[in-house]
Amino acid sequence: MAKDYRNNFGELAYNDANKQRFLRETRALLRRVAARLTASGVAAEASVRVNKGGIAVGGDVYLDVALPGGQSGVLLTVTHASFSPRRPDGVVAYAQFRGAERHRALSRSARGPWRTRIIGSNVTPREIDEDTLVSCCAEMLRLHPERHVACEAEACAAPAP
Repeated sequence: MAKDYRNNFGELAYNDANKQRFLRETRALLRRVAARLTASGVAAEASVRVNKGGIAVGGDVYLDVALPGGQSGVLLTVTHASFSPRRPDGVVAYAQFRGAERHRALSRSARGPWRTRIIGSNVTPREIDEDTLVSCCAEMLRLHPERHVACEAEACAAPAP
């Protein structure tokens, strides 16, 4: 049984108590999602990162999920945005296919961090809860474009990239 995720954290910007609660509960949620994806064998590995951000933002929590045998996978982000029409607190979630090809992130410094490239558009889960996020990530991993480039199995019904 999935644990409930709060449906309204209140104002996150300029409210440190609400922001800390959002970051803590979201990190716990994404750790549960990561554990389910790896335990089921859908993902080879998964890690959760938190970016607290500044006082004027709610922060971000990231779940990086890798396909078996590679660096390709899915990046799931749960963050705060003032434009979110779905929740009164502005919390939004979106997932992106990530490719194995790495590039230097744009920054003022030529020594910016390495990032995997984004493939395609963002995918927005219907809800922000454990079951929905597990289902969303599992389906994206199943249909990952790089996973099926060399797929020749007759049983594979994934569309060609």
